[in-house]
Amino acid sequence: MLEEKRFYLLGVGNEYHDWQGNRQPFSFETRSRLAEQIAPLANEADALKKQVEQLDVTPWQQLAPRFQLTELAQPHLIVHQQANSETAIVVSYGDSTVTLSTNPEQIIGDYHHQQIQYVRYRVPLPRALLPNKPSELTLALHSGNQRTQVNLLLLPQPQNSPRAWGVNLHLYRLKSNEQWGIGDFGDLNRVIQWLAPKGAGFISLNPLCTPDRNIADNVSPYCASDRRSIHPLYLDISQFPEFDWIETELDQLPWQSQKQQLKQGQWLDYLDVAKLKYAAFDLLHQEFLKRTRGSGDLRDTEFERFCHQHRGKLKAYCQQEHRWLWQQLHLEVNPELPLFLQFEAQRQLLQSQQLCQTLGMTIGLIGDLPIGVPHTSAEVSQNASQFCTGAELGAPADELAPQGQNWGLAPLNPQQLQHQHYAPVRQLLEHHLCLYGGLRIDHIIGYRRQWWSLTQGDHRGFVYFPLEPLMQLTRYHGHQHNAVVIGENLGIVPPEVNQQLSHNGLQGCGLLYFSKDNHGNWHSPENHQRDQLWMTTNHDVPPLAQWFESKDILQRAQLGLPQDTDALLAQRRKDRTALLRWIQETLSQSTHCDSTHWNRHLAFDCLKAAAHSHAKLFALQLDDLMLCEDPINIPGTWQQYPNWCRRFDASLEQLQADVAINECLDQIHHIRQQRAPKP
Repeated sequence: MLEEKRFYLLGVGNEYHDWQGNRQPFSFETRSRLAEQIAPLANEADALKKQVEQLDVTPWQQLAPRFQLTELAQPHLIVHQQANSETAIVVSYGDSTVTLSTNPEQIIGDYHHQQIQYVRYRVPLPRALLPNKPSELTLALHSGNQRTQVNLLLLPQPQNSPRAWGVNLHLYRLKSNEQWGIGDFGDLNRVIQWLAPKGAGFISLNPLCTPDRNIADNVSPYCASDRRSIHPLYLDISQFPEFDWIETELDQLPWQSQKQQLKQGQWLDYLDVAKLKYAAFDLLHQEFLKRTRGSGDLRDTEFERFCHQHRGKLKAYCQQEHRWLWQQLHLEVNPELPLFLQFEAQRQLLQSQQLCQTLGMTIGLIGDLPIGVPHTSAEVSQNASQFCTGAELGAPADELAPQGQNWGLAPLNPQQLQHQHYAPVRQLLEHHLCLYGGLRIDHIIGYRRQWWSLTQGDHRGFVYFPLEPLMQLTRYHGHQHNAVVIGENLGIVPPEVNQQLSHNGLQGCGLLYFSKDNHGNWHSPENHQRDQLWMTTNHDVPPLAQWFESKDILQRAQLGLPQDTDALLAQRRKDRTALLRWIQETLSQSTHCDSTHWNRHLAFDCLKAAAHSHAKLFALQLDDLMLCEDPINIPGTWQQYPNWCRRFDASLEQLQADVAINECLDQIHHIRQQRAPKP
């Protein structure tokens, strides 16, 4: 009995239903091992009893929870008292004090312990006591001989997302005449200048974090060294203020020949790009140290301010970067270089967002926040107590990855998260929302439950998190920055996750491939959920050209990934026919292709049909405009396929000059304007 109560209080699940609807229970041993990761039992005889009492009883004996969230429109406070207590509760904020009385109508729960009944009340707070805008404040409470402080966060009304269309863009994939072998912020600005006049309201980017350097060959944007970092390879060298001082040197043949060579390939060689760009970064930093550092001019002052705000937070990251530069690139640089590059990266990214606003984009750039970081990352190293170091995040088996997934990411400890008043999540939200006009939160299902695989033994299971406060905090921080927040809720989603997304005015996600009914027919665009970002494809599914011709199924078979190839091919033939029918019905016209071969006319028709979506936000993948067949990433693979390395075949200059592509984008904008649903 005590063990079950412990599992419940720590959020350790007892069973789940898999993607085929089958019930899958977790063993007692697995649940015990998971619980040990969250809150290890002390080595004493009554440790279990003490831990359960601490988790279950102590909160009721406290006058009030130390951290609370409440709606600004109807503020309230949660307090605890023993039954039949007539002691008033005195609440102070600033120079104001009010006395609150409890009554039976305010009771929302009770608890019995050692013949004492504790009662939980939801007591209304006078509006006059509080600020009249969403904010965070500290209240002082006392009742009898009990005193405490409560951090109270006043929540805004849920926001309405603007209606907009845009593109999903993995920045590193871009090719251009100006870059150094990888898409950079200069290329991003050129994409903004191309798409903004066409009516695009946003560009949704991949996570821009620096990958964890301690994992060999790691280039995944979802496997970061620190989620507050920006990969220096995205820096546009020509945007550095120090560039003018070294431009002549960089124009020399040795630099230019290497630069030209790196721009040619279809597949990114991150290490070769890094060797060249970091050598240039070192020159730029030397000029900064020589001409600017300590001068007191504007750039020096801004860098000093950045150091004051971020040096402590990024200490482990900068140490890891400096070590990697020496060990892998054999560069002996000033230890301050990594921090200088983060300073410049934030400056360039903010300039890109400002360009979006100047050109009238509704949202601008949408960032992407990964769900976790590896155990070897700088973020875990610097904040080890926040994480469970013996578990790794992943996902149970599903249709796309029947073998299941282990992402190798360290999960946050849900108990520590609550003890810290959700500070780790809040800090990440604040960091990203300061830089972007919107934010996509990867795998927001993790706000409710996370699939943990233990690093020792064959144990896997779900651990549950406090869904409601995490969603409310996300709403609060999004509102504070007037930003659109999108929760990636694809796959097997507990219904309460979607309910909370809607309740908090957060957008969900929709994907063409998953928008089918039980009979295999694609949902009419008019029936799409409105509060979502609806996409043709994304980085976890094959591009349309590959999918339509079943080449993704054949590719997975060639890679030796588990699947029933014949059954999948048979189903794909049905899906292909259904997709053609959906395009015809949506556009009220015949398609330009037979049922087996993909071409540009059919691709553009598919994108235009998708643009009819009732969803407020619609995004197309640039891959699908260009008929790309190679996937960005194949879930469940590591070394089998070069994920995150495929560049676009066409250059940015070719895309901008392509008449058919530009006409298609113009038509998509027209469709989105014409099909705007009435409120």
